[in-house]
Amino acid sequence: MSGEYYSLKSEQERLSKYTYHAPFDGQIVSVMMEEGMVTTMGSRIIKILSNENKEVTFPVLKKELSMISVGNKVSLGDEQSQKSWYGRVVRIGGQIDPSTQSVNVFAKIDNASGLLDGSYVKATITGFVLKEVFSISRKALLTDKKILLVEENKLKYFSPEIIYMDNDLAYIKGLNDGAFVVDEPILNAVEGMYVEIQQ
Repeated sequence: MSGEYYSLKSEQERLSKYTYHAPFDGQIVSVMMEEGMVTTMGSRIIKILSNENKEVTFPVLKKELSMISVGNKVSLGDEQSQKSWYGRVVRIGGQIDPSTQSVNVFAKIDNASGLLDGSYVKATITGFVLKEVFSISRKALLTDKKILLVEENKLKYFSPEIIYMDNDLAYIKGLNDGAFVVDEPILNAVEGMYVEIQQ
């Protein structure tokens, strides 16, 4: 018994001389060993998730992919904790989810301290800058993708270049600054019809 006691004390003394540090800042995800358990060479003791180079995956609709490319800036926000993180798009998935028509986009976060694994966050991607683009109500788009303009109190059909559409707005090119766009349907509208502008 005394031999086992001294052997144990010797091991405890030797263990007290060693402190193990992860080579990065991170968060403990899981612990595989508890105090008093016996471990062997190569056994997993603890799992630590690094705060550096953390990746976030989020779906992007297929129709929006043309505005996203690798390297775009990404900002993440957690509404509950009010914290924010920043990173960049590092890759874009190559498979479309048939149920949502979306593609996974992967962003690497610069400093993910406080970003817990498995958290839901809101992502905003900074796309490319569009010049000379105007936003109009989608109600202004006619069935043939034309719009009605008012020039000198007369209606004129115009076919803009449609860049993108969301639920409420259409983003178009080709308009002159200050153009009057009809944003409500006009019954029996024909080109050249006289109208009065109400502001």
